[in-house]
This record gives sequence, structure tokens and C-alpha cells, in this order.
Amino acid sequence: MLNDFIYNKCLETGAAFPDIPVQAVETYGQCGEDIIVLSMVRVVARKKKCSFANKMYVEIGANHPFATSATFMMHSQLKINGLLVEANKALVGALKRLRPYDIVVYGAVQEKDVETTLFSISNLSEISFLDQSFVTSWGNGLSREVERIEVPALRINTLLQEHGQGRDIVFLSIDIEGYDLFVLSDLDFMLYRPWVIQIEPSDRHIPNNSEEIIHFLVEKGYKLIAQTSVNLIFLEASLA
Repeated sequence: MLNDFIYNKCLETGAAFPDIPVQAVETYGQCGEDIIVLSMVRVVARKKKCSFANKMYVEIGANHPFATSATFMMHSQLKINGLLVEANKALVGALKRLRPYDIVVYGAVQEKDVETTLFSISNLSEISFLDQSFVTSWGNGLSREVERIEVPALRINTLLQEHGQGRDIVFLSIDIEGYDLFVLSDLDFMLYRPWVIQIEPSDRHIPNNSEEIIHFLVEKGYKLIAQTSVNLIFLEASLA
């Protein structure tokens, strides 16, 4: 498969095609984040002189088995397994069927000690969220609430204790439409030190959220190492 961006630009500008075919790069992340993260994890493993045995990833807000997945390529290339958490029950079946090597948990990760929480289901599955106003205001009317339901309320430390099986977390991805900082604040960084953390700050919904997240994670010993148009990627500072 050729890289269409290059060949279309050649056609558009009249430039010659490259002599050696340029292949498309495999990626499933929204903006190629999985390539960035995979590269970082490989470098850390080389620095630590360790294998990927007894390692795991955690993806909170998994949504689709492959599309915009920050973790799918980590399994396919490094054979790491992990934990996927999804609050939209309609999506859980596909995750379990197409990611059978991962642990899939149904529920909404939040910071309160309650059994259930209200979850707003959007007609666009990626936009479903705890905050009804986010769902109804996204995309100038493209998103609308189709259902509001009670879902299991989860805490991140409990999830990691129950499903981590003592494995090191090489990658933590949180994509829960601006609620990320609440979950990060609930994480026990004394017990859990992911090598790499990816956050979607949703600044359009929560102004200045990126700066708040950066400040928080810097205080916890992380460095902002990469930024795409939608995600912030941090590395544990001692591994830089």
C-alpha cells in the first residue's frame, strides 16, 4: 500500500514520483499517536534492558477495537496485553470479540465512591460521556443524546488492583472527553507509574484544560514529550 499523501501531492504539483516506492505507515491512532507511543515504549525498554513480558497497557475510553486506538498496535507489534475500559455497553461486545487477548471492563471511570453514575449516550459513539452538556454541544449540533443510562461507576486504582496482575504499566491512555484530570487526580502515583501517559484534554469543552493537566503531571514527575492536534503525551521523567 502506497502513501497516498505523497503521490497525490506529486500529482497536484507536477513533481516526479519517487524512484523507490514509499509505503504507507501502519497507524490506528487518531493522529498517529500509536506510532509515537510505540517508539517511546521501545526506547524505554531498551534503556531499562527489559523485555515486554509482564507488561500491560491501560486504555480508559476504549470505544472501537481499532479506530483511533492507542493500544492496538502495541499488541500486534510488541505482543503486550492490557485492560480496556468502556462505558457504552453497546461497544463492549465488539471489544471483547475483536480484542480477546485484552481484559475488557464495562463501566465509567470517575473519582467518586459510588456504585453507578449517569452516562449520556450520543448518536456518535465517540462523543458519549458523563457530562450531558458535552454530548449535546459537540460539533454544532452533529451530536445528540439518544439515551441516558446508569452505568457501573469505577475507580482507577481499584481497576488496576483487580486486573493489573502485578504487571508494569507501560502505557496509560485516558480519553473520556475532558474528565481525564479527575481520573488522573484519583490515580495513586506512588503505586502506579506508567512509562507513558496519553491524555485528550478537550480544551474546547474545558478551556485551559491542557495547561492544568500539564501542570499536574509535571508535579507528579512526568514530562510533556509530544503533542498532536488532539492529544498530549507524557513520559515518566526518570525514563527520559
